[in-house]
Amino acid sequence: EGFTWRHVSGITPALNKTCADFILNSLKVAKELGLTTSFDGNFRSKLKKALRRAEERGVTYERHIPLTNAEADALYARMLDVESRSWKGQENSGISETPSKEFHHAMMHRLSVGPQAGCARVMFATHEGRDIGFIFGSLAGGELTSRPFLIGPRGDYVTAHRPSPRGSVYRGQQFSYDQEWREFSVGDLLQFQQMEWLCEEGVARYDMGMSDDPRMAYKTHWAETVRKQQTWIMLPKQQ
Repeated sequence: EGFTWRHVSGITPALNKTCADFILNSLKVAKELGLTTSFDGNFRSKLKKALRRAEERGVTYERHIPLTNAEADALYARMLDVESRSWKGQENSGISETPSKEFHHAMMHRLSVGPQAGCARVMFATHEGRDIGFIFGSLAGGELTSRPFLIGPRGDYVTAHRPSPRGSVYRGQQFSYDQEWREFSVGDLLQFQQMEWLCEEGVARYDMGMSDDPRMAYKTHWAETVRKQQTWIMLPKQQ
């Protein structure tokens, strides 16, 4: 209600059959409601080529859900190492700089122990044992559950009591990649792999944190809905 256009990215139906069926059904419903529909297949074609090139070069991906401070510290150290080789690190504008470095380190700890334990999602792209990119975010809104979870580079199972990802919202926090791998679209590959992971877990929405900053324009390739937000700070009236 209140909408006239239904636009679909070519990424979502490429994730798996469930996503493809959902998108097809949503387009049918949109047509029945008289909405204009559109589909962007160009970016999907480019992504498939990038996935194939990376696979041929031997790029692999690791999924991590830290559940201790020690695990969080180890993963964060790897993230900072990648950041030092990224364009953000070279321009001294990434998470390796104060106060961002301390803020995200504290966030990793908060998402690894206590009430929010198990809400962090960290993925690395690796090549021949070396990290070439990472993507980091967190979940919110899931219900508490206790069951075995598959985590770590070896696919280890651990049993933990933590918020369930099903029906939750994933908020992207940071991602970066080695500049030497820029031509392989590592950033796009990590976004795609992250979405596959979220779909497997039943996450309801991926909040990318849209921005008007021209450097954040890449997010429009992935987004299907753009929501404008305003932040108001209320201060007491001065006498």
